[in-house]
Amino acid sequence: MLKHRVEQSDSEAARLLKAFAQLPVGTKEERFGLLGFLRGQGVLARNEPAAFWDGTKLRQIKVTGTEIYREAKESDLPADLEVLLGEAIVLQNSGRAEEAETRLNTILQRVPDHAVALGNLAGIRSMQGRDAEALDLLREVVKKHPDYLFARCNLARTLIEDGEIDEAERLLDGLIERDRLHIQEVFALYGTLAMLNRAKGEEEAAQSLLSSLESMVEDEDDKRRFAQVKRSIDGLDPVQRFKGLFESILKTSAKPADRGR
Repeated sequence: MLKHRVEQSDSEAARLLKAFAQLPVGTKEERFGLLGFLRGQGVLARNEPAAFWDGTKLRQIKVTGTEIYREAKESDLPADLEVLLGEAIVLQNSGRAEEAETRLNTILQRVPDHAVALGNLAGIRSMQGRDAEALDLLREVVKKHPDYLFARCNLARTLIEDGEIDEAERLLDGLIERDRLHIQEVFALYGTLAMLNRAKGEEEAAQSLLSSLESMVEDEDDKRRFAQVKRSIDGLDPVQRFKGLFESILKTSAKPADRGR
């Protein structure tokens, strides 16, 4: 009933739905769904903060209006190579880099420019301390597969750690506006954006993204991903964070002069 009234531009109904999202009523998914509905109706602007009861406390989160799904993506590999890719991921997550690399190389022999295999190979190079090779591989993947979100996020994280904030920001530009994202893509993207915000000294924006991610945690895999995001952000070089904050202050102080040109 209230949703129908919102569709008829009833501002009081919209206010009530916003209020329900702040109450311990229904499930977390239902409360988040109310905010998503309001975003879809244009009541909430993209990335506008909204109050949300996450099950334990009230948080400020941003609602993008992006459809988030959890179903497995259809593979673009033959069945035998898909098995090898799955094995490589398990081995890589277990720290068995050389065994994972062997499987990835087998895939790349038959599908030379496969985005996931190349991206995971870059991760292995990083594990091996071969950072320059990892960076080159990520740049290669992004060049060949510009829509591959994970490569862009991984490259952006590396650039943030190296202090290349502007280039990282360009890589991430527009990704949050995609209409549909897999839950794994959401954790990668929001985590990287939060890392970028922290490096720029924009702590409130970083915390809002983290709160949004935490509100999406449903299972053990989500918990693991969220913990990885937290570690990446908490491990950001304090010197780099100060540099980002200093540059942010400089840009802010330069705005009046820019307007006068």
